[in-house]
Amino acid sequence: MAVAGVGAGLYPTPARALVSDLFVSRRGQAFGLHGASGDSGGVVAAGLAVAVLAVATWRAAFAPVVLVAILALVLLHRWSRESYTRPTIDAGAGRAVVADITTTARRFANRRTVALLVAYSLYAFVWQSVAGFLPSFLQEAKDFSPELAGSAFAALFIVGTLVKPISGSLGDRISRPVVAAGSLLVGTAGIAALVMANSTLAVAGSVALFAAGLMAYPPAMQAHLMDVFPDGSMGGDLGATRTVYIGFGSLGATYVGYVAGHSGYESAFAGLLACLLVSASIVFGLARWSESS
Repeated sequence: MAVAGVGAGLYPTPARALVSDLFVSRRGQAFGLHGASGDSGGVVAAGLAVAVLAVATWRAAFAPVVLVAILALVLLHRWSRESYTRPTIDAGAGRAVVADITTTARRFANRRTVALLVAYSLYAFVWQSVAGFLPSFLQEAKDFSPELAGSAFAALFIVGTLVKPISGSLGDRISRPVVAAGSLLVGTAGIAALVMANSTLAVAGSVALFAAGLMAYPPAMQAHLMDVFPDGSMGGDLGATRTVYIGFGSLGATYVGYVAGHSGYESAFAGLLACLLVSASIVFGLARWSESS
């Protein structure tokens, strides 16, 4: 699992940097399609796992994963527009690495960069909270069956597949920070409606609304981050940013578990409203800052 985690951690940052290099004027739409492909892959993977487990043991479910990973490697090799460069190590390599780290650290002392990081960290906190406990919330607080709760969770990714390309395209045409902040407000309305909803139809609609807002955020915001980061250190800056917001976001599941154990799932999910509102306020402020400058 540690080896698999290393691979899973190494891939996303250079993949996003490569997408950012290849697409500039339509960067948001490219990020939207990139994210949507990941969501659709997750839905297919879940269905494939169910199909395999219906006729074989859980060990057999990993065979398709290995085959798909090899296929992805082959396709990436064939379709890549960039050539391979053999890494070189010389006397100045260590100094260059230290210089890059220092440059990135100085950039994170910038108030605008810190604001972007706080906004994305709050979003990641909410996403990890929902990803970890939405099915349990629906079963405990809304009396959903396990099958219905699982279907609602899968709907997050289905909706994400639909809205991410739209969000990225709107960000390219209008304003990436404005689209990102607007999506957070939609997500806030979705969580508020989800906490108050009682009927199955109302809960399903609230989940869809929440998913639309939550999933529309990354394409516009990631494209904006790549706009802010200099071309020479884009990959390193993005990697450092992801380390911080993923690390902070991982605390979301701990928060929901603790609060739900003491006050119930409604209180835990209601607390996520504040995170989204603060994040939206920060991004709206950054949008006005960008327009004034």
